[in-house]
Amino acid sequence: MGANRFVKALCAVALFNGALFLCLKEEALAGEKEDQAKKYTEELRKSKDAKVRVNALQELGNLAQIKKSLAKDATPDIYEALKDKEAGVRAAAAEALGKTDPEYKDAGALLVKLLKEDKEEGVKIGAMKG
Repeated sequence: MGANRFVKALCAVALFNGALFLCLKEEALAGEKEDQAKKYTEELRKSKDAKVRVNALQELGNLAQIKKSLAKDATPDIYEALKDKEAGVRAAAAEALGKTDPEYKDAGALLVKLLKEDKEEGVKIGAMKG
């Protein structure tokens, strides 16, 4: 009889801990995601290496899909990257911009301009994805 009560109590504690984890998981991971967003924003701003900037743009786009506000600080830098001399950076910027879900009036004209005027096919594809 006593062992039965102990097992029930242990199950109740495990159930409570599981429910608590599910409730707090997003808040616990949010700080980590914000740190990642800051890191990638700095890489986008400061790196001279096109591969690093492309990776930063891709990761910022992925973070923006999780939570739009994670890429908010990087948005001006993403717009600036649309003018980069490297085609890969422009393509990644166009796609990342679309993932940040900007207002069409802000981003639409820029993406259409890339589609019409950019000579690189990869940039046009990135603009379509954006």
